[in-house]
Amino acid sequence: MKTPLSFYLAAAVAGTLAACSSDGGTPRDQTAAGGSAGSGQVGNAGSGAGGSSGSGSQNNAGAGGSSTGGPTTGMPFEITSAQPTASGAAATVVDTAGTTGIDGLAQFIKSPMGTVATSGIKDGALCMSGTTAVVPGTDYANYWGAELDIDLKLVDANGGGSVQTVADAGADAGGDAGPPPARTAVGWNPSTAGVVGFSFKVDGAQIPTAFRFKGLPYGADSSMITYCNQLAVPPTGGTVNVRFDQITRDCWMAGNAALLTQPFPPDNPDGKLLRTISWQVPADITVPFPFDFCVSEIKPILGN
Repeated sequence: MKTPLSFYLAAAVAGTLAACSSDGGTPRDQTAAGGSAGSGQVGNAGSGAGGSSGSGSQNNAGAGGSSTGGPTTGMPFEITSAQPTASGAAATVVDTAGTTGIDGLAQFIKSPMGTVATSGIKDGALCMSGTTAVVPGTDYANYWGAELDIDLKLVDANGGGSVQTVADAGADAGGDAGPPPARTAVGWNPSTAGVVGFSFKVDGAQIPTAFRFKGLPYGADSSMITYCNQLAVPPTGGTVNVRFDQITRDCWMAGNAALLTQPFPPDNPDGKLLRTISWQVPADITVPFPFDFCVSEIKPILGN
């Protein structure tokens, strides 16, 4: 498994502490394979908390924050709890308005060691609670933290999504149809729907003080590639708006390329396809980060 060693400086609650953190990285195809997701089986879609982390201060350059006015957004995606995957609780995430084509799966993932956490994924909200552990040495591969992850678009072999249709609509069609076909992750193109970012609500008893919103280009290796935004900690119940141009490569360092601006051949040669978005609490070599929060009302930000 590819696991880069890297660092960043994070702010602690009681003051600014010099700290290092990494999301380490488990390749996406080695976690959460199998299981069913609502009306469509996930198959080998999987999810991996991943991406490398590097050194740099956790600054607010490009950071998302709470918004009162906010940008133009679409309707919230429908979050429906689904049969658990290999990694635990799951939910389908579908744009029922049909404007973006998002039809995927949300999952809770945590590092193999250190982090003690549980998922509270349910209808309407993606939740998790627990605490990260102090990373021993530089073992970020095993102590990277916890993440809520959405594969944005899953399709079956016929290109179908989670809403399955039955050719024979007779009274016994459901019994004859058999299990739904397996679905796998494909790239989702936000530009075709005029989507320039995402808006979401964060609430809970413990909003983490180390908190990232991430995007993974389709075809990118999640154990090697991180595009993220170091979120300013929102007040509970606050709405956060993050544009793709605020999500940057190795976001703990200023001046790096924005999400969806670099190619990841051969599956994503122009870099315009996105596979996942996620909310991560990264682990740290100095202090643990407790967390108990939910993400809800996930909406597309619309623009040019």
